[in-house]
Parts: sequence; C-alpha cells; structure tokens
Amino acid sequence: MSRDDDYPFGTEQVTRPLITCLADVSAEAVTWLWPGRIPKGKLTLIVGDPGVGKSTVTADIAARTSRGTSWPDGTGCDDGPVLWLSAEDGLADTVRPRIDRQQGAPGRIHVLRAVHNAGIEVPFTLEHDLPAFEAALITTKAQLAIIDPLSAYLGERDSFKDSAIRGLLAPLAALAEARRVAIVSVLHLTKDAQRKLLHRASGSIAFVAAARSVFAIGEDPEQPERRLFVAVKNNLGPLAPALGFKIDDHGLSWESTPIAGAADHLLAADVPGTRTERRELDAAIKFLEIELTDGGIVPSLRVEKDARANGVALRTLWRAKTKLNVKTGRGKTADGKRYCWYWALPGDPLPRAEPTLPAEPTLPGVPL
Repeated sequence: MSRDDDYPFGTEQVTRPLITCLADVSAEAVTWLWPGRIPKGKLTLIVGDPGVGKSTVTADIAARTSRGTSWPDGTGCDDGPVLWLSAEDGLADTVRPRIDRQQGAPGRIHVLRAVHNAGIEVPFTLEHDLPAFEAALITTKAQLAIIDPLSAYLGERDSFKDSAIRGLLAPLAALAEARRVAIVSVLHLTKDAQRKLLHRASGSIAFVAAARSVFAIGEDPEQPERRLFVAVKNNLGPLAPALGFKIDDHGLSWESTPIAGAADHLLAADVPGTRTERRELDAAIKFLEIELTDGGIVPSLRVEKDARANGVALRTLWRAKTKLNVKTGRGKTADGKRYCWYWALPGDPLPRAEPTLPAEPTLPGVPL
C-alpha cells in the first residue's frame, strides 16, 4: 500500500484519534436530580448488604421524582417520568405496593421488562440492548432510570474483570450524559467488612470507578432497627451528610436531621467502636475476668489457649487486656529450661520471687 502524506505512520485505514480542543468546550454547571447527591447525566451507585433497604430507598427516590416531592433533606425535586429495571422484585406484589406506600405516581413510572429480538421476547442486558434502553428513555421521557440490581443486566460480561465492566459502563455513562438522565443502580456488598466501603461493592472496582456518586446503606451500629444512607464517593462536590431512615408496614420514613460520622465508621461491621466490635470486646473482658480472678498469676500461653477455646480472637484478647490494665511478669517453667510470661489482674500482687510456671497450658477453656 502506498504511503499518504496526511498519515505518515500508515495508510488512511489506520485508526484515527478523536481529539477535542478544550477551548471548544463550553463550561457547564452540574445539574442535580437530588441536589448534592444524585446528579443528572451521570451514574450513581447504591451499595449495601441484602435486606437493608436498598430497593425500598430506590422506590422512594422514584416516587419522589414521579410527583416532584421534596427530598428528605428538604431540597426541591423536579418531577419527571421514571424508567425502572427490576430483576429481583415482583411488579404486582412488591414494586407497585412500595410506590403506593411512598405516595408515588404509578402513571409516571415505567418498567422495562424485556426486549423483542427477531420477534422473540428475551431478557434485557446492557451488553446487547443499550439501543433499546435509549429508545425506552426517549419514549418515556424519563429523567431518572433505576437499574436494580446492576449485576443482573451484565449479559455475559464477567463482573470481576475491570476491562469488561469498564467497556460496558462507559457507553452507559455516555448515554446518561447525552440524554441528561440520572441513572441510579444498585449493587450488593461483599462480606469482607475489614475492607473500606469503596472496595466492598460486589465485583470489579470498575463499578465504583464509573459512578460519579456512590452511597452505602446499612444498619446503624447503635440502633439495629435504624438504617443509614451515607455518601462514600462524590466526584462532583463534597460528600453529603448521612441520613437515617426506618422501614415499617407503612413504608420508609426519613429523619430530617443529618448524621455526622465517616461512612466506614457508621457501616463497617468490625471497625473499632461499632456495635459488633464492642460486643466482642465485652465478651473478651468477661472471659479475662473469669480466667484471672481464680487463677492468680496465669501463664500467657494458657490465657491464649483458653481464649481460643472460648472463641475470643487474640487481637480482641489483647484489647481486653489493655482495658482491664492486666499486669504481666516473667517466670521460669517447671523444668527450668525457659522463661514465659504470666498475666494477673491489677489488684493481685505479683510475686516478689521468680515464680515457677507449668511447662504447657493444661486447663480447659473457661465457660462463658
């Protein structure tokens, strides 16, 4: 093939770059469906464990949008139609009753159930049916689209492969921007509570990366019947304060007062200071009090063995040791071959002479 002066590195068939000069781009302000929380023309992600109320929250968001009802924080809401994709909830027995309880307008909420392909009704997927999704947005004039859960509409894409998910979500984000529609999708959390919330969305981190705004829903560590709606990411502004809500037979009711606190502290089950951690620490303190009260000085190896027998994690045992101001000393084993540490409660006097301790821990665990 001949070389072309306009394409010095190949022929006209070479892939051409698409370049935009920033001077040709007019600056625009961010527009919001829910000011400070759900942007228009962008992807928003809501994550949480099963059963914490994610779908009920999305139903409330849809209901408020359908009627233009003010948001829970008192900000105004522009009313408009809603397009809904629901893969896990029945329309007649779950979705419609939720909308009714939240006083939504059913006539302005439309559900994309499936698509017709060559005359056959097939399940909708973002992998193959994005043109049908755009057609549904145009037909319904939706300003909000809900995808619940997002993982149900991936088609054959592997949810744990970054490149596959980025390739799927980039066109969806472009469509949201082109149609100026807010797209809110739902994902479950993984069970690894030691990880930060941003890394606990099930599947690839690309889900969180593609979303401009991310929220997590979970139990309040102090009040299990209360749920928390907390912002964990916002690329378009500051993180909005957390909001509390409860769900009962009458629907979802929001609290009007914002809640201070970082998302990881409010929702991560095993970070220090939360309800689960405090319960484990209380159990460890009780164990140590029983272990050391009758034992006087107790070899640390025996304490650790008994702790494991009673289901007390060693890291929690050491925190309990600090809380109780447990004293430590060293003594020789009965065979005289080595030293080992022993523990004692702060009120117990440590022996002046070097004590003799058993070579191995022998007592069974202390029952709690």
